[in-house]
Amino acid sequence: YSEAISGILKPLLVKGESGAERTTVAPESGPAITISGEAQNVTIQGLTLIGGTGSAAVSLVSSYAERPVVTVSHSIMKNSEYGIVMNGESGTVKLERNLIVNNRREGVHDRFGGTVELINNTIVENDAGYYLDMFGGAHTLRNNIIVRNKGDGVAQSVNTPRQSATNLFMHYNNTWQNGYLRSGSYRDLYSYRERESFTANGRGHVSADPFFAGAADYHLRS
Repeated sequence: YSEAISGILKPLLVKGESGAERTTVAPESGPAITISGEAQNVTIQGLTLIGGTGSAAVSLVSSYAERPVVTVSHSIMKNSEYGIVMNGESGTVKLERNLIVNNRREGVHDRFGGTVELINNTIVENDAGYYLDMFGGAHTLRNNIIVRNKGDGVAQSVNTPRQSATNLFMHYNNTWQNGYLRSGSYRDLYSYRERESFTANGRGHVSADPFFAGAADYHLRS
């Protein structure tokens, strides 16, 4: 089973009836969720999403003229090629309170030229955490935990602006122990254009052990 959403002009909610831990979408091939076209006011909520072989858990694709408005929240994107891949020129995407874990490539691959917000997500133990591959748009990361990814925690490709402050804004995120398994040194924030680490543009950035409840329990200790 997989879900394909295209050309939706009215609000649409795709929601797990019993929450992400009990509702799983895991096709044998292709993404678990594919969103394309206008996709106005589409919300994905409370699902575990596992893409088929070589596929993302969630794939968002829109053309130049389309302005999708998409929210993915309270979901788990895991054990896929990517957690979520976003491709498009305009529109709005919000990722909020998701667990993005153990994906073979990036947890979030962002090639979206509109407005992107990541709020209160846990992005952990992927090949890389968040990868920005877009010159334009406004991309904001706020209150996320991005830790223990094998490669970079937050990375900017060679296609991003020379000054990291131009389109990536980071507030109150925790990036910690990313990159060590691949390079032998920590690369929590890295620019491939500059070939060096960069400083977060925003307030309250920290790098510290988040103290998860257990080895595979990503709730925080009280």
